[in-house]
Amino acid sequence: MLKQKRIIAIILAYCLLLGAFLVSRYVLDHSKSLANSFSVGAPLASYQNFHVIAHDLDEMGDLNAECKSQLGEGVRIADWNDIVAYYENGGSLDDFISGLKMSLRDDVMDIFDIIREPANDSKPATDDQAQESDTLGNEYRITKDGSLRWQDRRHYFVGRHDHSKPPGFLDHDNLNNYQLTLGSWHGKGGYALCYGKLIGIPIPLNKSLKLITPIVSILFVGCLLLCSVLAAMHVLNMPGWLVGGNINALKHSIQKKKNEIKALRKHKANAIQKIEFEKTQLKEVNEDIKSDDESEP
Repeated sequence: MLKQKRIIAIILAYCLLLGAFLVSRYVLDHSKSLANSFSVGAPLASYQNFHVIAHDLDEMGDLNAECKSQLGEGVRIADWNDIVAYYENGGSLDDFISGLKMSLRDDVMDIFDIIREPANDSKPATDDQAQESDTLGNEYRITKDGSLRWQDRRHYFVGRHDHSKPPGFLDHDNLNNYQLTLGSWHGKGGYALCYGKLIGIPIPLNKSLKLITPIVSILFVGCLLLCSVLAAMHVLNMPGWLVGGNINALKHSIQKKKNEIKALRKHKANAIQKIEFEKTQLKEVNEDIKSDDESEP
C-alpha cells in the first residue's frame, strides 16, 4: 500500500512540473508577441492604414516581421489587394501618393522633360515640383496575394508612374491607367509599405514596455518553476532540499524507539535495584530470626 502511494505521489509531482513547464513556455512565447505589439518607432509616412518604413532586407527577407518589429504586432506588410480595395472603394490615388510621399520614377521624369515645352528659367517652381522634394521613394515593396516575390528573387513593389509607364517596364497590374503600377525587381533595402492600425502609445513608453515585458515574464516564470518544485517536493514529502522518502517520519520513529528503549532500560534498572533492596531486607529478616532462635534456652 505504501509503495502504491509513493508511485502516485511521484506521478503527481511529475505532472505538476510538466504543467509548470508548459505554462512557462506559453508565458514566454506570449510575452514576445506582447512585446512586439508595442512599436519602437514611427513610420516615415502614413496615410490611413498604410505606413512607409525603411529597411535593409534583401529579396528573401521577411518584411512582414520587419513591419511588426518597427510598428507593432497589429501591422503587416501591405498587399497589392489592399491598395486595389482602397481605390475601388472610392479612395483617391492622388491623396494616397501625397500622403505616402511617393516620388515619380526618374525615367518617367526624363520622358516628361523631353515632351515638356521649354520653360523660362526665371519662372518659379510649381506646387507639384515643390512637393517632389518632400518625397521618400518611388518604389515601396509590398506583396501580391500574400507572396513577396514573383519569380526567383524578383520582389514585388508598387511604383508611381502618373499614367506613363516606362518602356520595357514589366508590370503585373496597374491602377487608373498606370498612375500606380505593380512591378517586380531585384535589390536590397529601400522602403516597404506596411498596413494596419498603429497602437496609439507614445514611443518612449513603447520602448519601456517592450523592455519591461520580457523581464517581468522571466521573473514570473522563475517564481512559477520554483513554486512548482517546492510543491512537488511537498507531494513527495521531501523537506528542504533533501531527496528521498519519509526522512522526517523515519527520524521520528527512530527517536521514538530510542526513547522507548531508554525508558525500558531505566525501568529495568529500577526493578533490579528494588529487587536487590528486597533481597537485602529479606536477608536481614532471616538473620534476625536466626538470632532469636539461638538466644532461646
